[in-house]
Amino acid sequence: MNCFSHSDQVALAMCKHCGIGVCAKCMLRSNGATACSDDCAAEIAVARDVARFVESAMRLQNEAPRFIAVFLFVCGGGLIAFGAAFDDAELLPLTWGFGALFILFGAAAYWVWRRHVRSRPT
Repeated sequence: MNCFSHSDQVALAMCKHCGIGVCAKCMLRSNGATACSDDCAAEIAVARDVARFVESAMRLQNEAPRFIAVFLFVCGGGLIAFGAAFDDAELLPLTWGFGALFILFGAAAYWVWRRHVRSRPT
């Protein structure tokens, strides 16, 4: 394969964005990737930024059930503590019941998160 711009030169690499062959004179390095022009180098940089953003969003999405589990545990514990703080016969079963329900849902969310983490390919 020869260089796209210099047909008498052997291409040393291919542009990561457009795929054309480039010689040593034409080759630009952009964050460890080979580019044939400044425009392609800019496109490579944008693609890397998008990939990093998507990766961080996926990490947050994978952690969401754990955050939900912690939130439900805290809310359940708070309801139980609230019910215990007030000596009201009508309020106590309601707060303890909902507190236990929140803790149960928190445990289920944590179980789902752990199962998801274990099934994820390494």
